[in-house]
Amino acid sequence: MFNLYNAVVGAEADGRYWLYKEEFRKTGLIIGPPRCDTCATCDRIYVAMCATTNAQDLNQLDLESILHHSISDAGYASLKEDTQLNILNPNIEVLTFDLQQVLFCPMLTHSDYFYQRKYSCLNFAVTSPKQTNKTHFFFWHESIAGRGSEEIASCLIRMIELNYQPLQHGQLKTLITYSDRCTGQNCNWAVVCMLRVVISRGYFTEVI
Repeated sequence: MFNLYNAVVGAEADGRYWLYKEEFRKTGLIIGPPRCDTCATCDRIYVAMCATTNAQDLNQLDLESILHHSISDAGYASLKEDTQLNILNPNIEVLTFDLQQVLFCPMLTHSDYFYQRKYSCLNFAVTSPKQTNKTHFFFWHESIAGRGSEEIASCLIRMIELNYQPLQHGQLKTLITYSDRCTGQNCNWAVVCMLRVVISRGYFTEVI
């Protein structure tokens, strides 16, 4: 196995930086910005595939990866189908929502900024395909609230109250929601109870 540490020490000792670059390329590693929003299953499979040389294990991991990505592709296909249905059917509303990565304020570039205390700001986005090129943003900082299920539920119910009217007697309307599987924010009882409140207040008759 190639020893990257020895190559670095040797390159620094005789000043041959090109040697370090050539040896580093042999490792197959890439220096670049980290990927965002990768799930734990994808990362686990990737690490396992990099760590094993057994052909049978690699085939098994490859099949697991294909199955995992097929489930993901099915979710995107379902979102596309519901989006088209949302545009054609006035009795169906589709909402997609997600919490953006933490924004740190102030945004400065000098080196001392790295060691200073940064102010965390949060931005929650809700999008409806019927409202073309329009996304609703809820922005707050860490001294106002956190980023848990109660904050997400509050933003969602506020967005619905501002953009939808209670249904008339006998009127039917279905709400379809899409989000990631973050348990602490989106996939929890607080958000489920909030959706039940939306139904009880007459904004929708069904939530999927």
